[in-house]
Amino acid sequence: MPKFNIKQYQEEITNKVIESLKTTKSWSATFCMMSGLPKSMSTGKNYRGINVWILALAGYNSNLWGTFKSWKAAGGQVNKGEKSTKIIFYKPIFKKDDQGEEQLVSFTHRVFSVFNREQVNISDEDLKKYEEEKNLDYSAKPTGKLMDYFNDVDSPSLTVGAPSYNPRTDVIKLPSGFLNEESAISVAAHEIIHSTGAKNRLNRDGVAKFDRFGSHQYSKEELIAELGAMFLCSELGVQTQATVENSEAYIQSWVKQLSDHPQMIFNAAAQASKATDYVMNIINKDNKEQIAA
Repeated sequence: MPKFNIKQYQEEITNKVIESLKTTKSWSATFCMMSGLPKSMSTGKNYRGINVWILALAGYNSNLWGTFKSWKAAGGQVNKGEKSTKIIFYKPIFKKDDQGEEQLVSFTHRVFSVFNREQVNISDEDLKKYEEEKNLDYSAKPTGKLMDYFNDVDSPSLTVGAPSYNPRTDVIKLPSGFLNEESAISVAAHEIIHSTGAKNRLNRDGVAKFDRFGSHQYSKEELIAELGAMFLCSELGVQTQATVENSEAYIQSWVKQLSDHPQMIFNAAAQASKATDYVMNIINKDNKEQIAA
């Protein structure tokens, strides 16, 4: 069996994103919004980072995925002739420095082959029984709403204005007509993801160490915000419009960026997942506190 070539696979995934962008001319259409983020049927947890993209690009309507063994353990059988989708899990490697502190030096990776619920012959009853036995909840939905993010004591301030996030003042501006309109919630999500990069939050270079508009660092931060907004909206189950008007020039600029930097989509997706987790933790925490009160 030939050795899995991680670099070749990364380029393959990037090329799929690029070709989809050229065809659909829309980030949201490229992402292929499903019923929530892709979820592991064996753990009940969402997949993260580039695996969200890999599984979304596979084109299935169900967001439930599992290995051949996992589906078999649940009482199912992968249909004959079905092709698996490969996902990647990265494991950090740390090494102690001269001061005895652990420093991240590199990553190792493992590759898993997974199948979508639509590729498996399994009854709803068997799947429900497995879910209950493992104490999972495949249908779990967030209890809060996106704008609950601003209720947290450490969240940025919100004011009216053209959509933007200012890291110096820690202020998000949104048009007044957008504040309660679901059709524009992706605009709010985009700026909220930007705000998670502040030094007192996730300390992302593109925000905490902003250099200049148009730089590679700036482009990467914009990509993180684009992906993070889609992840957030998918997680919250809301239908959205594009975060930025999808013009030919806009899409072509991203096609060029991804073509010049194939690793960019992988790094940005990882950061977007971290940002999404950060926001969702605040949203869910805030709602739980209100219920308890």
